[in-house]
Amino acid sequence: MHVYFFVGIIWKVLIRNIFQVTKWLLSKGQVLTMGTYDTLLLALDMDRRVDEAETIWNMILQTHMRSVSKRLFSRMIALYEHHHVPEKIVEVILLSCASIELASDVSLWWLTVGKQGI
Repeated sequence: MHVYFFVGIIWKVLIRNIFQVTKWLLSKGQVLTMGTYDTLLLALDMDRRVDEAETIWNMILQTHMRSVSKRLFSRMIALYEHHHVPEKIVEVILLSCASIELASDVSLWWLTVGKQGI
């Protein structure tokens, strides 16, 4: 029983360290990669901070809509599933479809118009 309590305390300290380091990096404009965002969203999921994860997710969408990875869409779907928010799962799936459509539109444009300029 005491071992599980000790492991739980260590886990919370590790999660808190992930938050601190990641937020510091983001505030400095450093390491703005999808992997960093993924780690932060996972830590927020594990710490049951859905509202904060949603704030980060919206910021990611506003700044990187054309390049959000499938992994981040999957991460948010899993987060909402873990916390029983099915209506948000539908939103993420629709956003995922919209981003795929946006990417296919850009690809079609490049195949038809973009290559003519070369």
